[in-house]
Amino acid sequence: QLSGSYSPMRSEFKLKPAINNKDAKYITARMSPDQSLLAYVTEENGQHKVQVYSPKTKKNEVLLKQGLRTINKQNNASSPEIAWAKGNKLVIVYEKDDAIKLSIVEKLSADKVGGKITMKRVLKGLQQVNTLDIADDGKMLIMSAVKKNQNDIYLYDLGRAGLTQITNDIYDCLLYTSPSP
Repeated sequence: QLSGSYSPMRSEFKLKPAINNKDAKYITARMSPDQSLLAYVTEENGQHKVQVYSPKTKKNEVLLKQGLRTINKQNNASSPEIAWAKGNKLVIVYEKDDAIKLSIVEKLSADKVGGKITMKRVLKGLQQVNTLDIADDGKMLIMSAVKKNQNDIYLYDLGRAGLTQITNDIYDCLLYTSPSP
């Protein structure tokens, strides 16, 4: 029986579009561990934004802008990846100046959406991060990333700034083509 362990999302939690351009897209969204905040990534005309929304105050805060808005919408940068850790710490991994960068934003709360960046690092050797998650204790990241044109799984120790490759699958990038009918 699920009634004891499941509670539906409160009906007052509704996100109004933070962007009015019909070309804008919501890329990804993640709820904070205490479910008081929503972090999300948007893309509009080539520019990515990481924003945090508080349903309590009904306010958005832009934490990161990546790329320039352009008419032709061309942006070679991959979209930022986000993950929440306990204590409402938001991890953001993004591309800037031909490098993969990591920022951690702390002191985010439902009452005060804007936080404080407490860590900035460059993830050396990586070309792109495809997916990202963080351990419950907030000390280790796990990511699917590209290094030397090969996609693999990596662990990143935030305390030691150490990157550990978990897989070494040279065949993971082969394209599957279905047989012709």
